[in-house]
Amino acid sequence: MDKLPEDIFLQVHRCYIGNLDHVVAIDGNILKVNSHQIPISRNLREMVIDRFV
Repeated sequence: MDKLPEDIFLQVHRCYIGNLDHVVAIDGNILKVNSHQIPISRNLREMVIDRFV
């Protein structure tokens, strides 16, 4: 994560990193990225929503 550009990539869960350029939607605690669904941790949800908007 340290080597990835912070303005594009975001830690959304302990095991997942999301690319903000490919996010289609946020549905509850799910980040929809193209045809994939990535869980968003409860602790990081607010930060993810703030960065996405």
